[in-house]
Amino acid sequence: IGCLNKLPEVSDIRLRIGEWQAWTGEKHLVGPLINEPSEKMESFQEIAYRAHDRIVARVKSGGLDATAVMCTTVWTALGVMRGLQESGLVVGRDVSVGVINDEGMSELVYPTLTAIRLPDVTAQLKKCVRWMMRGGKWKGDMLMKSAVNQQLFVGQSSGPPRN
Repeated sequence: IGCLNKLPEVSDIRLRIGEWQAWTGEKHLVGPLINEPSEKMESFQEIAYRAHDRIVARVKSGGLDATAVMCTTVWTALGVMRGLQESGLVVGRDVSVGVINDEGMSELVYPTLTAIRLPDVTAQLKKCVRWMMRGGKWKGDMLMKSAVNQQLFVGQSSGPPRN
């Protein structure tokens, strides 16, 4: 299982790559880390194009060497899925694709995208904004957590590893 990142290495991206490294290490799995962060933040569309171009180049050179690719963002995953399919591979059969944080899009793309969905923190953000607007001392627990933890959505983009 490989990991592909095209975004600048902000803390969330570093954490996602670290989780992939820890998980593959625990499972004694190997796979390429394709970590080519851009120097500056680009448009999401540009990130998708760069991920597309990179995965096409890896497939053409025979250097993909993975049955699955975990992407650090949904935009990276969209580019990877398109690039794999344009290279003649079937996403979900030949190569699985997954993402951390689908931004609500996993069920809207085809094939549907396997994703770790992050919890909705709207209620916590509203509480913080109301406090900032009101001012004064914070009342209540300083650690706010969503009632729902991360959820796995198993989409059509993942399947059993090819032999």
